[in-house]
Amino acid sequence: MGRPGLTQNRKFRRLARALGSDALARGSLELLWDTAYEAGNDYLGDADDVELAARWVGEPGVLFKALIDAGGEDCAGFIERDPDRSGFRVHDLFENAPEYVQKRMLREIERNQRGHTISELRREAGKKGRAAQLADKIRTNGVRLPLAVGQVPTNGDTPAPAPAPAPAHVEEPSAAKASVGHLDDSELADPRHAQIRHLIQELYVRKFQVNCPWDGSEGRALDCLLSANPSWTLEQLATMVRNRFASEGITSDRPRKWLSNLGSYAAGPLDRYNKLKGPYSHGNGNRSEQRQASLLASRDAARERIMARRSVDRVS
Repeated sequence: MGRPGLTQNRKFRRLARALGSDALARGSLELLWDTAYEAGNDYLGDADDVELAARWVGEPGVLFKALIDAGGEDCAGFIERDPDRSGFRVHDLFENAPEYVQKRMLREIERNQRGHTISELRREAGKKGRAAQLADKIRTNGVRLPLAVGQVPTNGDTPAPAPAPAPAHVEEPSAAKASVGHLDDSELADPRHAQIRHLIQELYVRKFQVNCPWDGSEGRALDCLLSANPSWTLEQLATMVRNRFASEGITSDRPRKWLSNLGSYAAGPLDRYNKLKGPYSHGNGNRSEQRQASLLASRDAARERIMARRSVDRVS
């Protein structure tokens, strides 16, 4: 289901104009997204597959062209060419899908890593229970299910740490910006809290030339991020904050609106298409590996957002 305000989106208006109807544009998008949501995969197939997914009964090729061209020049539309396969995919499905769909996509990615697709599991589930099937695979093949954030393996082994972003020097904020009053409970509980708060306020003023809005809601959002990621060092967090402010197209949103997504900037600043830019990009390496790395990064970011939301719910 599209987000509230979809009909006010620039790409939607272009699509509706091409199709001649807001209702036709909205219905086509909902059917297209439903197909991807159910599959837990952003891949659609060729032009005919795209229009079949949207139940298009008009002139062949019209809907496909409208979906591709909705973004305008140099911008992605609602669909885009898949870099790893012959065909097309939904543009940024993972980032914009509802939470239940993101969880389904995470499970599908993990199944693919183990060599199983949803369709295969469903066929097997008709012969025996899914729980018994997975338990049998673990016993016979030694398959390990992916660990959730902070989960410790039952055999006591310590999982290998995730690759850390390049270390960054945490710049000391100026005395004027550092004067933020007394420390709250979060800052006393986690020494990273105060320094990351000061760094965000410092970079916000440099970027937007106004004081950074900060109240208890920002403090709670930062505290949830730190609680969900206790292994992130101060240097790593500072790198992510700096990468965020060095990215293209960022707005002056309050920090509480983007703190839960801070992990998206671990690998470097992003361009206006939310892709790694400049020397941080993967260049012309193996496209399949790049796609897999992108999916894994999206998976980790989604997990961080889910954990942060749960922490906020517990606090409130």
